[in-house]
Amino acid sequence: MNYHCNACQKKFSPADEYYISCGAHKVPVIKGIPRFVTDGSYASAFGSQWNRFRTTQLDSISGLNISRERLERCIHPLTLAGLRGKKILEIGCGAGRFTEILLASGAEVVSVDLSIAVDANSENFPISPCHVILQADAAALPFEDEKFDLAICLGVMQHTAEPNAVIQSMYRLTKIGGHIVFDHYRATVSFLTRMLPLYRFALKKMKIRDSLQFTARLVDLFFPLHQVFGRSHISYALLSRVSPIVSYFHAYPTFTLGQQREWSILDTHDSLFDFHKRLHTRKTLFKWLKGLGITPHRLAVGGIGLEVLIKK
Repeated sequence: MNYHCNACQKKFSPADEYYISCGAHKVPVIKGIPRFVTDGSYASAFGSQWNRFRTTQLDSISGLNISRERLERCIHPLTLAGLRGKKILEIGCGAGRFTEILLASGAEVVSVDLSIAVDANSENFPISPCHVILQADAAALPFEDEKFDLAICLGVMQHTAEPNAVIQSMYRLTKIGGHIVFDHYRATVSFLTRMLPLYRFALKKMKIRDSLQFTARLVDLFFPLHQVFGRSHISYALLSRVSPIVSYFHAYPTFTLGQQREWSILDTHDSLFDFHKRLHTRKTLFKWLKGLGITPHRLAVGGIGLEVLIKK
């Protein structure tokens, strides 16, 4: 993989075993992964959670096709079979729940994350001729224009510091005729009526290193309520108005209690300690993209809120 310096407009080349360099800039390579950013950003909390729960959300571990079905729906009318041999940019790769599916499809995947989640991804799906991993800012990726057939960003866009820059970066790096896919939280009445903003306000000054431990205690406190009352969509909807935790007894009843707890900790941590939480209605998301000069090919309600496919 050739990396391109955005400042110098030159290619990075190996300087030694531990660095790559464009001549004016050196980028450390740790565990085989170029680190164009250092950890400590707003995404640090995510890095910690994915390294602790490295395999929790992999379809191969859950025994369900949760990630596969979500990816298939988001890339439609493209198909996983049609990705064989294609160059895919995966932004916000985390521990690799979608990396697993993309690699299995026969694609050449470049997995990117702002946090040390890249380490978890590398452990799950080692670097290979078909899999490159780098720690970098999605708004300033070190690649030349029009390098990828498909750029995807699932479960991440609403958490980024500069979503405009991320979309423009994805668009720049996608080939003519290629596709950009992302999803985004949807602004709904449920977001307004839940007490989640109050919990976030109370917890926003907590140190990141303590956040996972606190989340686990919070889950243990409310988990029995969800186990009893959260097994239908209606009862879960009512319970979620006051409970700060996310649970999946209603959605994935075949999970073991251990799986239920791990998924609960992961998504509760996401909901409480993400630094940015942006919301869009279908109308405002369409208007936002049009303001950037981009017309979505498909903008549908589904999944975590809104799912978008753009053809360049």
